[in-house]
Amino acid sequence: MPIHKNYFTGEFVKKIVLLIILLCFRFLLIADSSGIEEQNYRLSISGYDSEIGNSLSLSGSARFPVADYTGISLNAGLAEFNGKNSYVDSSGQAIGMDIFFRKYDLGIIQAGYNYGKSQSDIGSSTFRNDSQTYSLNATYYIENFDILLARSKSDFEIGESSNTSTMGISYYINDIFRAGVSAGGMDTQDSYSLGATYQPEIFNNDIGISAGYGFGKGDASYTISLSYYFGTRVSLLDRIRKY
Repeated sequence: MPIHKNYFTGEFVKKIVLLIILLCFRFLLIADSSGIEEQNYRLSISGYDSEIGNSLSLSGSARFPVADYTGISLNAGLAEFNGKNSYVDSSGQAIGMDIFFRKYDLGIIQAGYNYGKSQSDIGSSTFRNDSQTYSLNATYYIENFDILLARSKSDFEIGESSNTSTMGISYYINDIFRAGVSAGGMDTQDSYSLGATYQPEIFNNDIGISAGYGFGKGDASYTISLSYYFGTRVSLLDRIRKY
């Protein structure tokens, strides 16, 4: 899908995020249901490989109910990238927060902010850059399908800003296995991906395994991720839609 520059400006994203937050808190006055069953925690390790390089990352999140229909997610991560050919090595750290508004039988709206720091070594010099990312996404639940629309904007201390749009659809083959496809782009660069998540019952629903394949203009990538969930032994479907 073509993505047009300047369509989703930083100021526009900030206003949308603020509007969603205000709407969420406004709804607390009349809401009478939960948007998250209970606080929960996740720790994940992920590997990524593509034609330009490979990376290993560690991430974690903590999600808490705030009030009726509303929850907050606190996120943090570390990553190391090893470039191939002429691409440089780099490392990065990130922290972020999302606020989400969810109804179990309808869907979820989520607005987020993420701050990242990266460092790249070029010869004997070190190149540092900071980034801020604003995101807004919505997922509609319909029977065994999740339909996603997402938009984000990243501002960099050095370099041009980037816009990302994504749309996707996932299907629960059963309560512990989900597969999906998505299409997106960063400015004029289109990308597509296939992915699946499996939560083996043999591990008492404590562990989830995800794998994905992405492709676009001139590059293909592979990802695999292993996640451990603390204290919430529920099905994958309930984990995604209620936790």
